[in-house]
Amino acid sequence: MSNFADNQSGMGEAIRQYLRRNHGLVVSDEEVSDVVEQLSLEADPEAGIEVSGRDIVTGLRRTVEIGRGDLPPPDALAALC
Repeated sequence: MSNFADNQSGMGEAIRQYLRRNHGLVVSDEEVSDVVEQLSLEADPEAGIEVSGRDIVTGLRRTVEIGRGDLPPPDALAALC
């Protein structure tokens, strides 16, 4: 696997953990990949990205909106992995 792929999977796992800890949301691999892709393409740090997953408590589908500004800095995300 290349460094780029390693970085993408590491970032994806960090985002997954961030969503679980801060929003109580469990997300699929596909949803995490979409979020990583959208964050890498989005130029505006204030632009929102909708993320859907299962609520940890109720088990029901729920959607939250996050932006690049909502996420911790990349080094803090890396520490979550």
